[in-house]
Amino acid sequence: MNDGNFKTEEVATVNEVHFISPPWSGRHGIEVYSTTRLGGFSNAPYDALNLGLHVNDDPVAVQRNRDLLCEQLKLKQQPVWLKQVHGTKVVCADDLVKPPSVRRALATVPGKQDEAPEADASWTAQSRLPIAVLTADCLPIVLASGAHQRFSIERKSIAVVHAGWRGLAAGVLQNAIDALGAKPGSIAAWLGPAIGPQHFEVGPEVREEFLRNVPGISDDCFFESPLVTPTFEERIANQERTFDLEGTVVDIKSGRKHNANKPGVASGGKCFADLYAIARIILAEHNIVDVSGGNHCTYRDQELFYSYRRDGAESGRMATLAIIRDN
Repeated sequence: MNDGNFKTEEVATVNEVHFISPPWSGRHGIEVYSTTRLGGFSNAPYDALNLGLHVNDDPVAVQRNRDLLCEQLKLKQQPVWLKQVHGTKVVCADDLVKPPSVRRALATVPGKQDEAPEADASWTAQSRLPIAVLTADCLPIVLASGAHQRFSIERKSIAVVHAGWRGLAAGVLQNAIDALGAKPGSIAAWLGPAIGPQHFEVGPEVREEFLRNVPGISDDCFFESPLVTPTFEERIANQERTFDLEGTVVDIKSGRKHNANKPGVASGGKCFADLYAIARIILAEHNIVDVSGGNHCTYRDQELFYSYRRDGAESGRMATLAIIRDN
């Protein structure tokens, strides 16, 4: 179970590519990675490790980034990518595999990336088949059965989920849990980098959609004003900075101050939503309590992450992927 300590995550740089992983990644044959924007070949404004082919970046640069990802993680083939539409469809990745040479050739042809299956989650129990979702504020979620068990009666299985607010409210996470078909007690869940509650301002219709459709959701997931949460780097370097009660970051060395949160109080019925808290509630409703992650904010940590809300159409995409090395 997540103890709220950000240090439970493992952050590593493999050559030029920077990865964030859950603490259990790699222990018993299941590996999970989220990329950052560091490394890669894309030029501004997508610099540098943009993995999205649908954001008007140079497709050749994106394919080089995807090849670099495979090289660094020693993947025998490209992950099974999806055409994400903020829906609830979950597909079995085993049915989508094409020969690597065919998939690579199609990826660099304008419009051919649209041939990826339209879905927002995928799953597999097949060894050495990487699956992935792309995000730039939406919440990537990994479900893994057997991630903590050296010897398991159940066959290992994994799922990756693209969960923006629409997908979470409509049931994409529930559908992925059902598709995995594993006992809840054997499932570990990891919440990858997403927009944090201090920056995810939404209209009243979003709150009402969750309260109407998702069992267990309450007003505890919504706030009139943004939460005060330090950035990942600021938490690591807490000996150099501190935070006052108004959310102002004070750099002890320079004395410089800046506002740690989006200024002002929400008005006009708007509020701030906590995607991480919502996902944890949905997982708990399905008796999945081994949950880690949820410690980042893509909007605030500009040097590490892409953010569509912050950068708009000029935002690249990170990948969250999972692979079973043996089964």
